[in-house]
Amino acid sequence: MTATVMVCNTGLRAGAETIFWYLRDPEASITQPRRRLIAFEKIDLAPGESREVSLLVDPQAHLNYPDADGRRILEPGSFVLEASRCVEAEFTLLEVTRT
Repeated sequence: MTATVMVCNTGLRAGAETIFWYLRDPEASITQPRRRLIAFEKIDLAPGESREVSLLVDPQAHLNYPDADGRRILEPGSFVLEASRCVEAEFTLLEVTRT
């Protein structure tokens, strides 16, 4: 899955913005943090410039978490992806396949 947000510089001066990508797993069998930083990207924007910023969500890299024994586990269920506290999207991982 790829998540994309549009970032706009509405000011009259060049600026920089850091987009923070957070994940919530409200259905995890082990209590998780309210939100977990999974990626970030800093971009420079000219006055009036808009740019899309995307994140490729990899279940093995972003959706798993350690169990009580320190093993990484990945569970199906609902997740919430948040970009810099302003955009949220909920999605569902239907099944976990082992490779």
